Amino acid sequence: MEAARPAARLEEEIAMRRQRPRLTIVALGLVVVTGLTLAACASPAPATGDGSRASDDPAVTATASPTPSDGRRSVEVVAVATMGSDDVLAAGGYVHGVIEAGGTCAFTLVQGDATVDGSSSAEPDATTTWCSNVNLTLPTPGAPWTLKLRYESPASVGAGSVTSTGEIS
Repeated sequence: MEAARPAARLEEEIAMRRQRPRLTIVALGLVVVTGLTLAACASPAPATGDGSRASDDPAVTATASPTPSDGRRSVEVVAVATMGSDDVLAAGGYVHGVIEAGGTCAFTLVQGDATVDGSSSAEPDATTTWCSNVNLTLPTPGAPWTLKLRYESPASVGAGSVTSTGEIS
């Protein structure tokens, strides 16, 4: 009887060791896929010849930040907008290459003569400073719009914008 117990334990240990590589491979695969997905989301669009950022959406363009005159550094601000529904624009953005707390983000949605304003706090992470999302209602759904984003902190200031033709692809 005594000899049977160690043999059973040995078989259990062998079975567990056979399963470990599978768990390691699955866990490693999840880490790699998650890392690649996050890197793709966080990467800014490539710069164009005029200093603006290109977009994957041909209907959206970005503009560069102005130069401040009050001693704060000028920063590149990237405005981001997605359609939350037919008449709601989910607006957000980030301050490229800046990691700082204490900033604010002011959004202005312009559509024809109408404007809609919103604001949010800015939060740093390991690589950039993010403007929290705000929902802005489009005055005229389906019509072209421009989203302007202004970032300000005690040390930095910048602005950016995106423009849509109103087409949904």
